[in-house]
This record gives sequence, structure tokens and C-alpha cells, in this order.
Amino acid sequence: MEISRTLLETIMRINNSASKDETRIFLCGVHLLENDGKLNIEATDGHQLIRESSDFDQDLCYELTKLDGIILASTGIKRLKAFLAEYKMCMKFTFEVSEDQLKIMVGTSDAFILSTIKREYPKTASVIPTKYDNDNSISIGVNIALLHQVWKSMGQDKTRNGIVKMTVSKTNNLAPILINTTNKAHESIGVVMPGKIN
Repeated sequence: MEISRTLLETIMRINNSASKDETRIFLCGVHLLENDGKLNIEATDGHQLIRESSDFDQDLCYELTKLDGIILASTGIKRLKAFLAEYKMCMKFTFEVSEDQLKIMVGTSDAFILSTIKREYPKTASVIPTKYDNDNSISIGVNIALLHQVWKSMGQDKTRNGIVKMTVSKTNNLAPILINTTNKAHESIGVVMPGKIN
């Protein structure tokens, strides 16, 4: 079974939005799961949420249906960059996945192991806004550094083709802000909780 370099780079990017608070260990990693035949990759720290859905890497998507998803620990993801640099010409890797680890291999020899966190990940779909009202005025407060972090985690600090849409509630300045980018290959969703405006 194969896993793409693009997916591994996406996992590293989305890991920027994972929690660093070890008292919330289940948020200290990237959650991978199958959803309606697509591979969902998501991370949150409780203030921001990044989720990407992709039709690629169907081998991993299929394996995740058997496991009901996995959480890859941030500590291992941070070391993944060096592994990919060592094999910079390799675009596809083989893999084995279990509830304990994701083992990434080059051929049959060299391997990189990402440990998993054995906890239940929060049901993030419930915090993604699906509709907003139609008031004409808007007033929101957002931590700019947090918004920049979400933007970077979505890969928008690099040029990417597609449509970017930012949706905010016009009457509730404490409602989550939804950032959505789409193209033919995948969809990225970012959710930011705004600060209170005085």
C-alpha cells in the first residue's frame, strides 16, 4: 500500500494547529479518518480548527475505515521533516497502519514510525458553522496571529489555485469564523473563534 509525499507534507502543515498543551493530550496531534470515501486530516487546539478532505491516498483511507481513525502524535510529526529531506526524490512511500502507529517505509528497508495517541478525538463537525444570518453590518474581533496561523496551516502562505471564502456572522460577533478553500483535489476548512469586542 502506498502513501504520498503530499499527504505527509499536509500532515506536517496541519500539525501547526494541534495543541501544545500536554494536559489535553488527545489534541496534541493530527487526526486522520475516513469520511464518505474521503480522507479527512484535522487538528485543533480548542481555538482554531483545520480540516482538509482529499480523494487522494485511498489506500490509507481504506485502512482507516477498519480503525475508526487515528491520532498521530505531534512529537513524531515534527521529526518527519528530516525523514522527508533524506528521501527528497521519493514521491510515494509504502506504509503499514495500526492503532499503535503509522509506519512509513522506503522500499522494504528504511522506516519512519509515527506513534498514535490512544484517545478519542472530539467530534469537530459540530463546531464548523453551516449557515449564517443575513444582517448587513459586521463587527468582529480576531487575534491576527491566530488567524495567520490558521491561514498558514491551510497552506495559504503558498500560492494555491482555488477559491477562498471567509464567512462570518453579521449579528453574532462571538460566532466562529469559517475559512474555506476548495479546488478539484481537496477542500480545506479553518475555524477561528473570535475575541469579544467591547
